[in-house]
Amino acid sequence: MNSVRKFVGFVLALALAAFALPGIAAPEKKFSVAVSPASLTAGTVPSPGISVRIKNETPNGNSSINSLTIQLPTGFTLTAKPTTAYSGVVNWSGAGATSFSVTNMSPLKPNEQFFVSLPGVSISSTICGTGAWGATAWTGSSLSGDTFLRVAPSAVPSGYATATEVISGLSLTISPFPANIVAGATSNIGVNLNATCGTPPQTSVTLTASGATGGGTKTTIGGSTSFAITFGMTPGTSTLTASATGYDNRSETVTVWGGELACADTTPVPGEAGWFSASPPGALDSSYTAYAEGYRGSNKTAGPCVPINYTFTNTIPVTGNVTDALGRTIPPNGVSLVWGNTSGQDPAFAYTVTFKPEYADALGYPSKKTKYCTAAPGGDCTGAIPANLVDLPGCSSSLVAFASIPGGAPACLGGEMWTTLLPTDCPAYTGSLVPTPACIKVTNRIIDAADPPIIRD
Repeated sequence: MNSVRKFVGFVLALALAAFALPGIAAPEKKFSVAVSPASLTAGTVPSPGISVRIKNETPNGNSSINSLTIQLPTGFTLTAKPTTAYSGVVNWSGAGATSFSVTNMSPLKPNEQFFVSLPGVSISSTICGTGAWGATAWTGSSLSGDTFLRVAPSAVPSGYATATEVISGLSLTISPFPANIVAGATSNIGVNLNATCGTPPQTSVTLTASGATGGGTKTTIGGSTSFAITFGMTPGTSTLTASATGYDNRSETVTVWGGELACADTTPVPGEAGWFSASPPGALDSSYTAYAEGYRGSNKTAGPCVPINYTFTNTIPVTGNVTDALGRTIPPNGVSLVWGNTSGQDPAFAYTVTFKPEYADALGYPSKKTKYCTAAPGGDCTGAIPANLVDLPGCSSSLVAFASIPGGAPACLGGEMWTTLLPTDCPAYTGSLVPTPACIKVTNRIIDAADPPIIRD
């Protein structure tokens, strides 16, 4: 009897041990969500909209997804019903919905995936930063049953991400400008992508420049690109315009200078550093009408001498008004030297100008005067506003320096020479003096420190 009890106890022990052994656990239910594009700008999402990939990340077994719900990021709303080629019923509450579901699905088995297209999505303009997508997947076909654990997606298609970065305030800047934009030269002009929120998407940028060649369209790298622009031979202004899809166009007007004026150790002569010219072809020296040439003098302030940009406009040989580098209207028989005051440079200049032939007065003196124009940039120097033309004062010294210009004037007259010409060199006389006064030509030496137009009037 005792042996029977021992046998029964042994059998029970084996049974209990069998219940204590661990069973073969079912794999954990996992799924993932990825969306494309990974970044968008606020407003209406352009066609084709947003694509959502749902994948059953369960490694094996019978854990199938049969229904799911997707919540859009904060500030995102649906404006059209989502669609999918996968078997199932897409549910949404209409325009303005912030979520959708797919029910009664054909079971999505482990390692299988499908895509839902959101053709109509709007993003609030107040949204900034990364938007997270919410999601829940169930084993039941009607948003019921066991749920799946959401994990990082595997085998993510190109262009897909787990969240959507919202970018706003897209703009372009044209920068940097070359320090020296000279007519006839080629400069590299940069265009940068900017965003007040998020990382600006890389895109193709187009740059054009009026009165110039080059530019074109390039794809940005790292948020910027640059273009080679060759400016025309005529000084003036050029309008640079940058454009890119999704960005506001950007325009900048830049001054295209006539040249770069170097520094000279001594008084230069034609062809040397520091010399500048606006003489027309054939005007070889001051005996020729419209001769206009000179050189750079000393700086007002101490410090190293740095080359500067300049434009010398000569209207003596023309018959109509001309606009100078500061937009001032200059009549015929005038000159305008304008320079870029960069790097603290504040130089004086000396130039010699020979004006058009004119008639003397009754005493044989020149009947006209050399004047400077006080008009601001964009102003009128034609004499239509008499107060804009002021008699040029005489210089107190022959030194090409600020100290030679008296009374705070912008320029002064350092010398004047009259040459008597043949009567036929002047236009037909229309005055009342008898006999007809002499035909003369006036040559002036001018010291200039504040770029006023100089007019013979």
